[in-house]
Amino acid sequence: MLGMVPPSERDTMIGRMEIYTESSALATVQASSEYKEYFDLVERESLYATNEDLAAWYPTAGFVARKGEKETPRAGIVMLAKFVCKDGEDMREKLVDVLGKFCDWVEANEAGTLTYCVMTRPKAPNEVLLFERYLNLQALGVHGKTKEFKAMFKGTGPFIQGRKTVLSEWVEQDGSFVSNTPGGAGVQTKL
Repeated sequence: MLGMVPPSERDTMIGRMEIYTESSALATVQASSEYKEYFDLVERESLYATNEDLAAWYPTAGFVARKGEKETPRAGIVMLAKFVCKDGEDMREKLVDVLGKFCDWVEANEAGTLTYCVMTRPKAPNEVLLFERYLNLQALGVHGKTKEFKAMFKGTGPFIQGRKTVLSEWVEQDGSFVSNTPGGAGVQTKL
């Protein structure tokens, strides 16, 4: 059974996913006047009910945007699945292996799946994040009905604590983009 974001939190959560190919690119963004002005305003006006939780996750398998694709279409559905691994040796690595093989299949066979990226982080050695973006509900439906999906789902079972899995749906806002070009396909990069 999959855990869900509690209904009381659905309208109050704001999240963003920023992916940088180099730590220097993130440092440049964080040093920008726009970044500093935004967080100064947040603090000055007490815009967040709780402190922002910043966590660095690193792409481990799969794809954010397909190779050669300048920019993906806007996603109709964005999902984040957070898995907690069972205790035991190499559980996270085994889970990443199962998910990674499926990611390769998705990239080659599901044009409506825009992003399917497995992420890990050193500070959470028993957790895995799966970042998913779909063109629309139909693409998500196709994705979940394939025999490959069913095999992957079954294959993850030995490695995850199913009741601790959290699946959340997000909304891709205007101005969002996923691109192999820093800043988006139509923007000249400053980094």
